[in-house]
Amino acid sequence: MMSDQVEIPNIDDLPDIPETAEFTPVVKLLTTETPVLGYDGTDINPANWQAQALTNRTQYLKTHLDSIGTPIKSVFGRTTQAITAQVGDYTADQITETPGKRFVTQADVQTWNAKLSASSVSTLNGKSLTAGGNVTLSDIGASPVAHQHAAGEITGLFPAIYSALVPGDGIAITSDSSGRSVIASTAAGGGAGSGGQFTVVTRNISNEGYIRVPTDRPHPMTVWDTVTESWVVAPDLAPPYIAEQRYQVEQAGVTFSGHAYSTTRESRGLLDSKAICALQNESYSCRWKMANGEFVALSAPDVLAAHTAIDSYVEACFSHEEALLLLVANGGFTLGMLTQGWPSQAL
Repeated sequence: MMSDQVEIPNIDDLPDIPETAEFTPVVKLLTTETPVLGYDGTDINPANWQAQALTNRTQYLKTHLDSIGTPIKSVFGRTTQAITAQVGDYTADQITETPGKRFVTQADVQTWNAKLSASSVSTLNGKSLTAGGNVTLSDIGASPVAHQHAAGEITGLFPAIYSALVPGDGIAITSDSSGRSVIASTAAGGGAGSGGQFTVVTRNISNEGYIRVPTDRPHPMTVWDTVTESWVVAPDLAPPYIAEQRYQVEQAGVTFSGHAYSTTRESRGLLDSKAICALQNESYSCRWKMANGEFVALSAPDVLAAHTAIDSYVEACFSHEEALLLLVANGGFTLGMLTQGWPSQAL
């Protein structure tokens, strides 16, 4: 039995692959189903696809590298590549330094950096930012959630406290030699004690160390209480936010008799006009568009029932707002009450 023999041609007899200077985006893979055909004198055919793509890429890269290697000249006409010394060139040793023009050493750079970063400039952890060493992230430190400041570091703190003390009739507020606030009666013969004089001494917080004021404020209507060290609702800040919450609930819509009614003020105004028609005509009916886009046929009794239910819902919203404002005035309102107790939207 004779085996098939394949004659391998001399490589020098094979034609050259034409080179195109382009970055062929994709180099294809040949599959087992790809017919392996070679160059037929016209087409390179699948057997040469990969070689052609890689040849094009190689030519593309060579062309760009050669262009990069082209000497780039300075404004004085000198190339930026390595050059051979020419007549008139100077070496560093031939240049005479002056106080204003001299070569820079590493020591010079460190000295100048030290001047720019004075020893008084430091990180939060107290490490000086001089040029003598590196500063890591741990050296920089981080600001805590709760900041602490001495009372003396807060600009205008004491005048603000003093101005917040409003004396009533016959009362005077003064400061003693220790910086304490003294509240005294000025009414002759009135008050307690000899001559009607009494004194209330407030705490001098300048000697109390630090005032802790955290930054995680839970709501704009809250303020920090330094006595209880907690966020409390400020009576003068709460009403607008309670009114806003009432408005959101009022406009949220309701479900009545299985239908979703809009409760915006515009929708309620339209329903008012339909209720007037229903009162004037017992046989009145209309097609009403619900909040979900559904059109529903409403008879006169349907219109009046929906009108009454929605009107009661809106009144309940305002009644709850009033109740919350009374709690604010009496000091019984807490932040959690802002979203609690409002009327149900399912009627």
